[in-house]
This record gives sequence, C-alpha cells and structure tokens, in this order.
Amino acid sequence: MKEMKAQGKPSTLIVNGVNFLGGALSRALLDQGGEVSILDEYDQTARDFVSDFKNESFKFFDYSLVSELASRIERIDYVVILLNNLPSAEYTTSNFVQVLTRITGVLDASFSKKAKLALVTSMRWEAEMKENPGGWKE
Repeated sequence: MKEMKAQGKPSTLIVNGVNFLGGALSRALLDQGGEVSILDEYDQTARDFVSDFKNESFKFFDYSLVSELASRIERIDYVVILLNNLPSAEYTTSNFVQVLTRITGVLDASFSKKAKLALVTSMRWEAEMKENPGGWKE
C-alpha cells in the first residue's frame, strides 16, 4: 500500500470492516498515521475485533448509528465499503431494505463530508488475503 499524503491525518470510514480485510486495511492506515472508523454490527465478533485496536485514532460505530455518522465523525476523506460475504439463504426483502438504508446513510455522510473515494471490494479478495496475507502488497 502506498504511503498516504494528505493535509493532517487522513480519515477513512470502513463499512462492513469487521473481517480479515478490514483488519488488515485498518492496521495499514493506522500505521501510516491515519484515522480509521469502522461501521459494522456490534456483536461478539466485533467486540473481539475492536479489542485488537488500542489506538486513539480508531473508532467503531454500530450500524444503528449510521444516520449519525456525519455528526460523530469530524472528517471523512475516504470511504471503503467491503462487500465480502454472500447473503445467506435466509436473506429477505427486509434484510435488503436494511442494507440499502445503511448504504444510504453512509453515502449521505460521505457526501456531506466530501469524501474523496469509495471503494467496493469482493469476496475473492478477502479469500485471497486470508490464504496469503504476507503476499499482498498493493
């Protein structure tokens, strides 16, 4: 990953970031002096994930706070939306509407903060990184 060059500390919002890829990206950004906010479901997996980050530049927000992101995050320079899990067989219209509501909230916050980048990744990238974490460079 290339070193970030921006005024002050670049601030990145990672959506659906409680996973291997989100963790690797968060660590790389924090190591370069950036600020990272994760938006995901706050469950036991998220509690374990968050406990690995003891850094004042790291924040976690539950999906229930999506409509408040713009007021809770001072600046958002980059948005990374990780789409790396297939929906389960029980995926319903209600689940779909819930996901759309979350994405709308993220986009609203991104536009209000004039975020510069939105990136959507894939399940394949997540799987490849899990298989070969040391081999990923950029």
